Amino acid sequence: GALQYLPERRAALRRLFVDGLICAPFVALPLAPFFVSMAHSYASMNHPEIWPYFFTTDVVNLVVPTKGNLFGGPFAAISDNFNGGIIKSGAQEQDGYIGLPLLAMLWLFARERRHAAGGRLLVTLLLVFLVASFGPYLWVGGHFTRIALPWLALVKLPLLGAALTSRFALFVSLVAAVIAALWVAVPQARRMRLALGGVACVALLPSPHPWREIPSSVFFAPGRAEQVLGPDPHLLILPFSINGASSFWQQENQFGFTQTGGYLGFPPASMQHFAAVGELFGNFMGPGFLADFTAFCRATRTRYVVVETGANPAIVAALRTLAWPVRKVDDVTIFTAPGGDAGR
Repeated sequence: GALQYLPERRAALRRLFVDGLICAPFVALPLAPFFVSMAHSYASMNHPEIWPYFFTTDVVNLVVPTKGNLFGGPFAAISDNFNGGIIKSGAQEQDGYIGLPLLAMLWLFARERRHAAGGRLLVTLLLVFLVASFGPYLWVGGHFTRIALPWLALVKLPLLGAALTSRFALFVSLVAAVIAALWVAVPQARRMRLALGGVACVALLPSPHPWREIPSSVFFAPGRAEQVLGPDPHLLILPFSINGASSFWQQENQFGFTQTGGYLGFPPASMQHFAAVGELFGNFMGPGFLADFTAFCRATRTRYVVVETGANPAIVAALRTLAWPVRKVDDVTIFTAPGGDAGR
């Protein structure tokens, strides 16, 4: 793109490309262990096939903010449906909001700089990233359409095909910020440009987000879990994975126990045949949850299910029907699963 739109800089860009090729081995060498590890574990990464179609930018989100924006509250009835209303907690991965003031600035920049190579390059980059953020099919106001988009040609590729295209909004914002800065910096009509820029900044203000308290736990203090359950106990902690602070508690304990779960991303492919894994990840129960959960604990050699603050009450109530030994210790409830790994 730069070679096309910036002909006067082609020689410098070609030299930069050669410099990049020379530097590439020196950059790749220190990162080689990470690449090897990624290649070794690539087969374990198996995100739901629907994700690239689901987590995309809704075109209405360009002008309608979510609740993450200071002015998003009144529009919640619209924005909560950006994922089709499937996610009850509201829209997720919907960060495409630009707002009318900034859109006006982008349009004015495109009109004023349409004959300048640099201006055409920035507008082209903006449009490329924007269309990419819409994903393989267009979503409009929470409604999935059959309007195919260019990203459809990439969804079957390894690695890139699993990308959540809504995250291209980051690059849209980056290019939009550069364009806005260049447009405001023009001396002509200075007051109007500054005023519109100020309004655009106000329109993008985030909603207040109070500090959260650190989820401290008496039971997960260093050495406490081992004191109660023995050396290196094997635990499954509720709330599970992304829904709670299990990874934080394991670190707070200084890794004195083994954990089934934690949060390092979506559950690995080797565990996805257990329906309970997906249900725990989504914090709900399906029809055969208890039987599958029991099988999951047995397969992972989980010895103790530790229930902390914030666990789904319905899941906890269901566990009590299993007649597993249960006890209250400090600020947690501990279920002892049959069999499992009691620790070293």
